[in-house]
Amino acid sequence: DANRLGFYTPTGYSVSTFDPGGAWTIGVDANSLNDGFGNTGPSIATSIRVDIVTSPLGYLPFVIGGVVALLGGIVVLKRYDTSLAGFEHLEQMIGGPIPRGSSLLLLGDPGSGKTVLSYELLHDELEAGRPCALLSYDAFPEDVQARMGEFGWDIISHLRKGRLKIIDCYSGLAGQGEGALRDPSDLTELNIQVTSFITKAKNVPVTLILDSLTPIFNGVDGKQAINFLQTVGAKVKKTGGLFILTASRGAVPEDSIAKIESIVDGVIELTLVRSGRKGVRYLSVLKMERRRIASERVRFEIERGRGLVFRVSRFGILRRKIVELKIRAPILSTKKEAPSVAAPPRAEVKRADERSKDGKNAESSPKPAGTKQH
Repeated sequence: DANRLGFYTPTGYSVSTFDPGGAWTIGVDANSLNDGFGNTGPSIATSIRVDIVTSPLGYLPFVIGGVVALLGGIVVLKRYDTSLAGFEHLEQMIGGPIPRGSSLLLLGDPGSGKTVLSYELLHDELEAGRPCALLSYDAFPEDVQARMGEFGWDIISHLRKGRLKIIDCYSGLAGQGEGALRDPSDLTELNIQVTSFITKAKNVPVTLILDSLTPIFNGVDGKQAINFLQTVGAKVKKTGGLFILTASRGAVPEDSIAKIESIVDGVIELTLVRSGRKGVRYLSVLKMERRRIASERVRFEIERGRGLVFRVSRFGILRRKIVELKIRAPILSTKKEAPSVAAPPRAEVKRADERSKDGKNAESSPKPAGTKQH
Protein backbone atom coordinates (compact mmCIF):
# COMPACT_ATOMS: atom_id res chain seq x y z
CA ASP A 1 0.00 0.00 0.00
CA ALA A 2 1.75 3.19 -1.14
CA ASN A 3 -0.11 5.33 1.39
CA ARG A 4 1.38 3.47 4.35
CA LEU A 5 4.80 5.24 4.17
CA GLY A 6 6.75 2.05 3.62
CA PHE A 7 4.46 -0.31 5.50
CA TYR A 8 2.81 -3.15 3.58
CA THR A 9 -0.40 -4.74 4.85
CA PRO A 10 -1.68 -7.68 2.81
CA THR A 11 -5.20 -7.46 4.28
CA GLY A 12 -5.55 -3.69 3.83
CA TYR A 13 -5.91 -2.90 7.52
CA SER A 14 -4.68 0.58 8.49
CA VAL A 15 -1.42 0.50 10.45
CA SER A 16 0.28 3.55 11.92
CA THR A 17 3.90 4.27 10.96
CA PHE A 18 4.75 4.15 14.66
CA ASP A 19 3.30 0.66 15.14
CA PRO A 20 5.90 -2.10 15.29
CA GLY A 21 6.01 -4.79 12.63
CA GLY A 22 5.40 -8.49 13.27
CA ALA A 23 2.38 -10.70 13.92
CA TRP A 24 -0.83 -8.90 14.96
CA THR A 25 -4.10 -10.38 16.22
CA ILE A 26 -7.17 -8.37 15.22
CA GLY A 27 -10.36 -8.96 17.22
CA VAL A 28 -13.58 -8.96 15.15
CA ASP A 29 -16.97 -8.69 16.87
CA ALA A 30 -19.99 -10.71 15.67
CA ASN A 31 -21.82 -9.14 12.68
CA SER A 32 -19.44 -6.16 12.75
CA LEU A 33 -18.43 -6.46 9.09
CA ASN A 34 -20.54 -5.43 6.08
CA ASP A 35 -19.52 -5.91 2.45
CA GLY A 36 -21.90 -3.20 1.16
CA PHE A 37 -24.38 -5.69 -0.27
CA GLY A 38 -26.19 -6.46 2.96
CA ASN A 39 -24.00 -9.38 3.86
CA THR A 40 -22.72 -9.23 7.44
CA GLY A 41 -20.51 -11.40 9.49
CA PRO A 42 -19.01 -13.13 11.19
CA SER A 43 -21.74 -14.98 13.04
CA ILE A 44 -19.62 -15.17 16.19
CA ALA A 45 -16.78 -13.06 17.58
CA THR A 46 -13.43 -14.19 16.25
CA SER A 47 -9.86 -13.03 15.71
CA ILE A 48 -7.64 -12.85 12.66
CA ARG A 49 -3.83 -13.14 12.59
CA VAL A 50 -2.17 -10.52 10.40
CA ASP A 51 1.55 -10.43 9.62
CA ILE A 52 2.85 -6.89 9.21
CA VAL A 53 5.97 -6.50 7.08
CA THR A 54 7.82 -3.19 7.50
CA SER A 55 10.11 -1.65 4.93
CA PRO A 56 13.39 -0.07 6.19
CA LEU A 57 12.73 2.86 3.89
CA GLY A 58 10.07 4.01 6.30
CA TYR A 59 12.77 4.91 8.84
CA LEU A 60 14.97 6.71 6.32
CA PRO A 61 13.75 10.27 7.18
CA PHE A 62 14.38 9.63 10.87
CA VAL A 63 17.86 8.20 10.20
CA ILE A 64 18.83 11.17 8.03
CA GLY A 65 17.55 13.62 10.64
CA GLY A 66 19.49 11.87 13.41
CA VAL A 67 22.75 11.88 11.43
CA VAL A 68 22.40 15.57 10.58
CA ALA A 69 21.73 16.43 14.24
CA LEU A 70 24.73 14.37 15.37
CA LEU A 71 27.12 15.99 12.89
CA GLY A 72 25.82 19.43 13.81
CA GLY A 73 26.36 18.73 17.49
CA ILE A 74 29.95 17.60 16.87
CA VAL A 75 30.72 20.78 14.90
CA VAL A 76 29.22 23.01 17.59
CA LEU A 77 31.05 21.08 20.34
CA LYS A 78 34.43 21.48 18.63
CA ARG A 79 33.80 25.15 18.00
CA TYR A 80 32.67 26.16 21.47
CA ASP A 81 34.40 23.55 23.65
CA THR A 82 37.74 25.39 23.76
CA SER A 83 38.34 28.60 25.66
CA LEU A 84 41.42 30.82 25.87
CA ALA A 85 43.34 30.75 29.15
CA GLY A 86 46.16 33.00 30.23
CA PHE A 87 49.60 32.22 31.54
CA GLU A 88 48.13 31.09 34.86
CA HIS A 89 47.04 27.86 33.13
CA LEU A 90 50.69 26.77 33.10
CA GLU A 91 50.61 26.66 36.91
CA GLN A 92 47.58 24.37 36.72
CA MET A 93 49.50 22.02 34.43
CA ILE A 94 52.52 22.08 36.75
CA GLY A 95 50.34 21.55 39.82
CA GLY A 96 51.24 24.88 41.41
CA PRO A 97 53.99 27.50 41.10
CA ILE A 98 57.42 26.40 39.95
CA PRO A 99 59.12 25.06 43.10
CA ARG A 100 61.68 27.44 44.55
CA GLY A 101 65.24 26.22 44.63
CA SER A 102 64.93 24.27 41.38
CA SER A 103 66.21 24.14 37.81
CA LEU A 104 63.94 24.09 34.76
CA LEU A 105 64.67 23.07 31.16
CA LEU A 106 62.55 24.55 28.34
CA LEU A 107 63.04 22.05 25.54
CA GLY A 108 61.53 22.20 22.09
CA ASP A 109 61.65 22.68 18.35
CA PRO A 110 63.12 25.84 16.83
CA GLY A 111 60.40 28.49 16.70
CA SER A 112 58.15 26.71 19.20
CA GLY A 113 58.19 29.61 21.70
CA LYS A 114 60.93 28.70 24.17
CA THR A 115 62.45 32.19 24.28
CA VAL A 116 59.06 33.87 24.67
CA LEU A 117 58.22 31.51 27.54
CA SER A 118 61.56 32.25 29.23
CA TYR A 119 60.94 36.01 28.84
CA GLU A 120 57.47 35.66 30.37
CA LEU A 121 58.88 33.73 33.32
CA LEU A 122 61.56 36.41 33.66
CA HIS A 123 58.92 39.15 33.71
CA ASP A 124 56.89 37.34 36.39
CA GLU A 125 59.99 36.96 38.59
CA LEU A 126 60.84 40.65 38.20
CA GLU A 127 57.29 41.68 39.07
CA ALA A 128 57.57 39.53 42.19
CA GLY A 129 60.56 41.65 43.25
CA ARG A 130 63.25 39.01 42.76
CA PRO A 131 66.69 39.91 41.35
CA CYS A 132 67.19 38.32 37.93
CA ALA A 133 69.98 37.81 35.41
CA LEU A 134 69.70 36.83 31.74
CA LEU A 135 72.58 35.11 29.96
CA SER A 136 71.66 36.13 26.42
CA TYR A 137 73.31 33.98 23.76
CA ASP A 138 70.72 34.57 21.02
CA ALA A 139 70.03 38.34 21.05
CA PHE A 140 71.61 41.71 21.79
CA PRO A 141 70.44 43.38 25.03
CA GLU A 142 68.55 46.07 23.10
CA ASP A 143 66.78 43.37 21.08
CA VAL A 144 65.74 41.66 24.32
CA GLN A 145 64.22 44.93 25.54
CA ALA A 146 62.40 45.47 22.24
CA ARG A 147 61.08 41.91 22.07
CA MET A 148 59.77 41.96 25.63
CA GLY A 149 58.26 45.39 25.01
CA GLU A 150 56.13 43.90 22.21
CA PHE A 151 54.33 41.84 24.83
CA GLY A 152 53.99 44.72 27.28
CA TRP A 153 56.77 43.50 29.56
CA ASP A 154 58.73 46.60 30.50
CA ILE A 155 62.19 45.78 31.81
CA ILE A 156 63.83 49.21 31.48
CA SER A 157 62.75 50.23 34.98
CA HIS A 158 64.13 46.98 36.39
CA LEU A 159 67.44 47.56 34.59
CA ARG A 160 67.71 51.07 36.04
CA LYS A 161 66.98 49.84 39.56
CA GLY A 162 69.61 47.13 39.21
CA ARG A 163 67.06 44.39 39.70
CA LEU A 164 67.83 42.91 36.27
CA LYS A 165 71.22 42.22 34.74
CA ILE A 166 71.63 41.17 31.11
CA ILE A 167 74.96 39.43 30.58
CA ASP A 168 75.64 39.98 26.89
CA CYS A 169 77.06 36.78 25.43
CA TYR A 170 75.81 37.50 21.90
CA SER A 171 78.00 40.44 20.92
CA GLY A 172 81.11 38.27 21.27
CA LEU A 173 79.53 35.64 19.01
CA ALA A 174 78.74 38.35 16.45
CA GLY A 175 82.38 39.48 16.51
CA GLN A 176 81.64 42.95 17.83
CA GLY A 177 83.61 42.47 21.04
CA GLU A 178 81.49 44.96 22.94
CA GLY A 179 79.63 42.51 25.12
CA ALA A 180 80.17 41.56 28.71
CA LEU A 181 82.04 38.47 27.50
CA ARG A 182 84.56 38.69 24.70
CA ASP A 183 84.66 34.91 24.46
CA PRO A 184 81.20 33.45 25.22
CA SER A 185 82.68 29.95 25.28
CA ASP A 186 84.87 30.90 28.26
CA LEU A 187 82.79 29.18 30.91
CA THR A 188 85.21 30.16 33.67
CA GLU A 189 84.60 33.86 33.03
CA LEU A 190 80.88 33.22 32.74
CA ASN A 191 80.94 31.41 36.08
CA ILE A 192 82.67 34.42 37.63
CA GLN A 193 79.95 36.72 36.25
CA VAL A 194 77.21 34.55 37.72
CA THR A 195 78.95 34.32 41.10
CA SER A 196 79.36 38.11 41.19
CA PHE A 197 75.65 38.57 40.46
CA ILE A 198 74.64 36.18 43.27
CA THR A 199 77.03 37.85 45.72
CA LYS A 200 75.67 41.33 44.96
CA ALA A 201 72.16 40.00 45.56
CA LYS A 202 73.31 39.26 49.14
CA ASN A 203 72.23 35.63 48.94
CA VAL A 204 68.52 36.37 48.47
CA PRO A 205 66.67 34.04 46.05
CA VAL A 206 67.72 34.91 42.49
CA THR A 207 66.51 33.85 39.06
CA LEU A 208 69.01 33.04 36.32
CA ILE A 209 67.89 32.43 32.73
CA LEU A 210 70.20 31.02 30.06
CA ASP A 211 68.94 31.45 26.49
CA SER A 212 70.16 29.30 24.86
CA LEU A 213 72.43 26.26 25.26
CA THR A 214 73.22 25.90 21.54
CA PRO A 215 76.26 28.26 21.39
CA ILE A 216 77.73 26.71 24.56
CA PHE A 217 77.63 23.16 23.17
CA ASN A 218 78.99 24.43 19.85
CA GLY A 219 81.98 26.02 21.60
CA VAL A 220 83.01 23.52 24.28
CA ASP A 221 82.98 19.81 24.99
CA GLY A 222 79.63 18.38 26.06
CA LYS A 223 80.95 17.05 29.37
CA GLN A 224 82.47 20.43 30.23
CA ALA A 225 79.21 22.20 29.37
CA ILE A 226 77.15 19.87 31.59
CA ASN A 227 79.58 20.32 34.49
CA PHE A 228 79.18 24.08 34.10
CA LEU A 229 75.38 23.78 34.19
CA GLN A 230 75.53 21.65 37.33
CA THR A 231 77.85 24.13 39.06
CA VAL A 232 75.80 27.20 38.18
CA GLY A 233 72.54 25.42 38.97
CA ALA A 234 73.79 24.44 42.42
CA LYS A 235 74.76 28.05 43.20
CA VAL A 236 71.37 29.40 42.15
CA LYS A 237 69.38 26.67 43.90
CA LYS A 238 71.34 27.26 47.11
CA THR A 239 69.83 30.76 47.27
CA GLY A 240 66.34 29.29 46.88
CA GLY A 241 66.05 30.72 43.37
CA LEU A 242 65.33 29.41 39.87
CA PHE A 243 67.72 28.37 37.11
CA ILE A 244 65.91 28.31 33.75
CA LEU A 245 67.61 27.23 30.53
CA THR A 246 66.41 26.75 26.96
CA ALA A 247 67.53 24.15 24.42
CA SER A 248 66.50 23.34 20.85
CA ARG A 249 66.12 19.79 19.66
CA GLY A 250 68.58 19.01 16.88
CA ALA A 251 70.92 21.84 17.90
CA VAL A 252 72.21 20.06 21.02
CA PRO A 253 73.33 16.40 20.87
CA GLU A 254 70.65 13.98 22.02
CA ASP A 255 72.91 12.31 24.56
CA SER A 256 73.62 15.72 26.12
CA ILE A 257 69.88 16.51 26.16
CA ALA A 258 69.25 13.24 28.01
CA LYS A 259 71.91 14.08 30.62
CA ILE A 260 70.52 17.59 31.12
CA GLU A 261 67.01 16.19 31.57
CA SER A 262 68.34 13.92 34.31
CA ILE A 263 70.04 16.71 36.30
CA VAL A 264 67.30 19.36 36.15
CA ASP A 265 64.25 19.35 38.41
CA GLY A 266 61.69 20.15 35.72
CA VAL A 267 61.25 19.79 31.96
CA ILE A 268 58.69 21.64 29.83
CA GLU A 269 58.50 20.57 26.19
CA LEU A 270 57.24 22.82 23.40
CA THR A 271 56.51 21.39 19.96
CA LEU A 272 55.71 23.01 16.63
CA VAL A 273 53.58 21.00 14.20
CA ARG A 274 53.41 22.24 10.63
CA SER A 275 49.96 22.16 9.05
CA GLY A 276 50.18 23.58 5.54
CA ARG A 277 51.41 27.14 5.81
CA LYS A 278 50.47 27.38 9.46
CA GLY A 279 52.21 26.07 12.54
CA VAL A 280 50.41 24.73 15.59
CA ARG A 281 52.19 24.94 18.95
CA TYR A 282 51.77 22.54 21.85
CA LEU A 283 53.11 22.53 25.43
CA SER A 284 53.45 19.64 27.85
CA VAL A 285 55.07 19.25 31.27
CA LEU A 286 57.30 16.18 31.20
CA LYS A 287 58.77 16.47 34.67
CA MET A 288 58.49 18.65 37.78
CA GLU A 289 59.89 17.71 41.17
CA ARG A 290 57.58 18.16 44.19
CA ARG A 291 54.54 18.64 41.97
CA ARG A 292 51.67 16.53 40.63
CA ILE A 293 51.80 17.40 36.93
CA ALA A 294 49.14 17.09 34.23
CA SER A 295 50.05 14.62 31.50
CA GLU A 296 48.02 16.36 28.81
CA ARG A 297 49.47 18.24 25.84
CA VAL A 298 47.83 21.65 25.46
CA ARG A 299 47.70 23.78 22.35
CA PHE A 300 48.78 27.38 22.75
CA GLU A 301 49.31 30.55 20.75
CA ILE A 302 51.63 33.52 21.11
CA GLU A 303 49.81 36.86 21.13
CA ARG A 304 51.34 40.29 21.30
CA GLY A 305 50.43 42.04 24.48
CA ARG A 306 49.69 38.75 26.26
CA GLY A 307 52.38 36.19 25.57
CA LEU A 308 51.36 32.55 25.79
CA VAL A 309 47.61 31.91 25.47
CA PHE A 310 46.37 28.36 25.97
CA ARG A 311 43.42 26.72 24.21
CA VAL A 312 41.77 24.75 26.97
CA SER A 313 38.83 22.35 26.69
CA ARG A 314 35.91 23.33 28.91
CA PHE A 315 34.97 19.68 29.35
CA GLY A 316 38.61 18.92 30.18
CA ILE A 317 38.50 21.50 32.99
CA LEU A 318 35.30 19.91 34.33
CA ARG A 319 36.88 16.46 34.21
CA ARG A 320 39.95 17.69 36.11
CA LYS A 321 37.82 19.23 38.85
CA ILE A 322 35.87 16.00 39.26
CA VAL A 323 39.13 14.03 39.53
CA GLU A 324 40.47 16.51 42.11
CA LEU A 325 37.32 16.10 44.20
CA LYS A 326 37.67 12.31 44.05
CA ILE A 327 41.29 12.58 45.19
CA ARG A 328 40.46 14.94 48.05
CA ALA A 329 37.51 12.89 49.33
CA PRO A 330 39.59 9.94 50.70
CA ILE A 331 42.06 12.38 52.28
CA LEU A 332 39.27 14.19 54.15
CA SER A 333 37.73 10.92 55.34
CA THR A 334 41.13 9.73 56.58
CA LYS A 335 41.64 12.94 58.54
CA LYS A 336 38.26 12.53 60.21
CA GLU A 337 38.96 8.93 61.24
CA ALA A 338 42.52 9.57 62.47
CA PRO A 339 41.70 11.08 65.94
CA SER A 340 39.40 8.21 66.96
CA VAL A 341 42.07 5.64 66.08
CA ALA A 342 44.87 7.47 67.85
CA ALA A 343 42.92 8.26 71.05
CA PRO A 344 43.17 4.90 72.92
CA PRO A 345 47.01 4.71 72.93
CA ARG A 346 47.18 8.21 74.41
CA ALA A 347 44.88 7.17 77.25
CA GLU A 348 46.99 4.07 77.93
CA VAL A 349 50.15 6.13 78.01
CA LYS A 350 48.52 8.52 80.43
CA ARG A 351 47.44 5.69 82.73
CA ALA A 352 50.93 4.19 82.57
CA ASP A 353 52.39 7.54 83.56
CA GLU A 354 49.99 7.74 86.49
CA ARG A 355 50.97 4.24 87.64
CA SER A 356 54.65 5.11 87.47
CA LYS A 357 54.02 8.27 89.49
CA ASP A 358 52.07 6.29 92.09
CA GLY A 359 54.93 3.80 92.32
CA LYS A 360 57.45 6.54 92.88
CA ASN A 361 55.26 8.13 95.54
CA ALA A 362 54.95 4.80 97.31
CA GLU A 363 58.70 4.31 97.36
CA SER A 364 59.37 7.81 98.62
CA SER A 365 56.67 7.73 101.36
CA PRO A 366 57.98 7.14 104.96
CA LYS A 367 57.57 3.69 106.48
CA PRO A 368 55.02 3.24 109.32
CA ALA A 369 56.28 3.57 112.92
CA GLY A 370 57.09 0.38 114.75
CA THR A 371 58.30 -1.60 111.79
CA LYS A 372 61.67 -3.22 111.98
CA GLN A 373 63.89 -4.67 109.37
CA HIS A 374 65.57 -7.98 110.02
